[in-house]
Amino acid sequence: MDKRLTYFVYNAVDDLLESSSSSSDDEELALVLHPTNKYLRVVDFVQGVVNLYTNVEFKKHFRVERDSAEYLISKYSISPYYAKRSYKGGRPQLAPNTHVLLFLWFCSNKTTIREVSNLFNISYSFAHYMINNVTSFLVELSRNVIKFPPSEYEKEGIAKNFEAISGFPNVLGCIDGTYISIRAPKLKIRSTYINRHDTNPVTMQGICDANLKFLDVFTGVPSRVHDSLRTRVYK
Repeated sequence: MDKRLTYFVYNAVDDLLESSSSSSDDEELALVLHPTNKYLRVVDFVQGVVNLYTNVEFKKHFRVERDSAEYLISKYSISPYYAKRSYKGGRPQLAPNTHVLLFLWFCSNKTTIREVSNLFNISYSFAHYMINNVTSFLVELSRNVIKFPPSEYEKEGIAKNFEAISGFPNVLGCIDGTYISIRAPKLKIRSTYINRHDTNPVTMQGICDANLKFLDVFTGVPSRVHDSLRTRVYK
């Protein structure tokens, strides 16, 4: 700390301590020792705006149906990833719907943590914490949702649906890939990730049934790698 600034702070503290011990003086002392920064953010965005969206507007902004979002919120609220406070005081704990809606907005609108923190009236660090928490929750949940049908009866049903669409029998799923844009990882060679579009993403492989439901998702392989080497093989 600069010597002149240190001298000023110490003198200010001494002046406050020498004055009367009224509550106003205590508040002044607290402000000197622990200055606070006030940020202008949107207030009551969820209650005042999101809850008033029509179903069409909701899907337009969050890219999922309102019922799907409410299902995720109900699952998240009882999961260990949404830890309820054991102490009182401080800012009221945010409801689980704020966590999930912030995550969906962040993923659906190509925005930044700074922007969603301003929109949902929370700090940057806590927005980052919420996004990580909901991501971990969804990864855990996906194990019970994104999976191949276990029974022969379900497999036959999927095959019949595909045959009704295309006339091609014995199809269990359609496979394809896409790119997920990323920044080149630290301490990694950027050229390893550059694809034919001159961007540096990772590749995602997905398999869907006739109703567009994901049966499998695999990602993480650098896009420079040839398709024959990065495709997951099923037996």
